[in-house]
Amino acid sequence: MSSKSTIEHSHWYPPWAPRIWTGMRTRNYVRLLSDNRFRIDPSRYPMTGLVAIWSLFNSGLASVQWLLKDRAIAETRIEKPLIFIIGHWRSGTTLTHELISQDRNLTFPTTYDVAVPHHFLVSSFLIKSLMRLLMPKRRPFDDMSIDVDSPQEDDFAILVMGAPTHYLRLGFPNQSNPFCRWLDSQNLNADEVKKLEISIEYFFKALTLRTGKQLVLKSPPHTGRISLLRKLFPDAKFVHLSRHPHRLVPSTMRMWRINDEIHGFQRPRYSDVELLDHINLSQQILYRAYERDRSQLAGNQLVEISFEQLTANPLRTVAHIYEKLELDGVDDVVASTKSYFESRKDHRKNTHNVEPFRERIDADWANYSQLFGYSNDREQSNVA
Repeated sequence: MSSKSTIEHSHWYPPWAPRIWTGMRTRNYVRLLSDNRFRIDPSRYPMTGLVAIWSLFNSGLASVQWLLKDRAIAETRIEKPLIFIIGHWRSGTTLTHELISQDRNLTFPTTYDVAVPHHFLVSSFLIKSLMRLLMPKRRPFDDMSIDVDSPQEDDFAILVMGAPTHYLRLGFPNQSNPFCRWLDSQNLNADEVKKLEISIEYFFKALTLRTGKQLVLKSPPHTGRISLLRKLFPDAKFVHLSRHPHRLVPSTMRMWRINDEIHGFQRPRYSDVELLDHINLSQQILYRAYERDRSQLAGNQLVEISFEQLTANPLRTVAHIYEKLELDGVDDVVASTKSYFESRKDHRKNTHNVEPFRERIDADWANYSQLFGYSNDREQSNVA
C-alpha cells in the first residue's frame, strides 16, 4: 500500500502551527529523539528545528514557574473528587468532556495548559495569544472547533512532561515500540510508575491551584489506569463511553493517520492492515485492564454510557451521569447541553467505509461488543 499521505486538502495543517512536542523542555525533547535514534525524515527537519527552539524557551519558563509556584503547587491539596472521562478513542469522550466542562462548578485543563504543563501558570500572558494565532481553528481529523481555552486531554501534558504514555508513538509511528503495553498501568515497571505518578500529581495540583474547583479530565489512556488513579485519588469518579466498533474503528484509523502525519518526525509508511493491527492490540490491552479494574469502583464512582445514547438523547444522558455520580448542578448543565447542541446542529460527522475491515473488527472486537451490548449486525446501542 502506498505511503502517500491520506490527508485531504481541507485537513491540511499549517507547518508553523504547534505540534504536541512544542511544549517540551530541552532535556525531554533530546531524550525523545535519542531514544528513537534520531530516525527523522528529512521532510520533518524544519519541524524538528522549530520544536528545538521552543524547547529552550520552555526550559527557561519552567524554571520561572519552579521558582515562583513550586512550593504552592506541592502544598496544594486535591480535596474534591476528580472526574475522569474515559473510553476508547473516537467513542465520544471529547463531546462528553466539552458538555460537562460547561458546569461552572468544575474546571478542566485547556489546550494551552496541556501544551505547556511546566509553565502554564506563569506564561499565559506571554504566549497564549501567539498560540491562538498559530493554531488552526478546527481539529483536522473531525472538524470540531478548537481553541487555546478549549477543554483538552491531560495525557498530552503527561507526554510533554516526559512520562510514559501511549502517545509517544506519534513521534515515530513507523517503528516498533513498547507503547501499547503502557495502556495497562500494571504493565509499567517501578521507575515508569513513579514518573507517571509524579507528572499526574504535579499537573493536577497546578490546575487545582489556579481555581480551587473540582477537576473534570479526559484521556482515553486513563481507561487502563483505573487502579493507578484510584491509588492517587481514592474518591475519583469515572464516566466511560462506548461506541459501536463498526463506527469507532474506521474513525480511529483516520484519527491516527492524520495525527501521525501532523505530529510525526517520520512520514507514516505503514499499511492499513498494520494500523488496524495496532488499534486492535491497543483495544485488547486497554479493555483487559478496564474489565479487571472497574470492579474496584463503588456505585457512585462509575457510570457507563454509549455514544449512541448520548447523541440520541443528550439531555437525559447528561442528567443520568450527574445522578449516578451524585454530582451537583445538573439543571445548569442540562440547560447548557441543550444550547451546546443547538449551536452545533450543522456539524456533520465523517463517514467511513467499514467493509474492508468488517470481519477483522467483528473478530477482534467481539469481547468489547459483548461487554457493552453491541452486536455485529446492529449499529445502535439499546442501553437505556
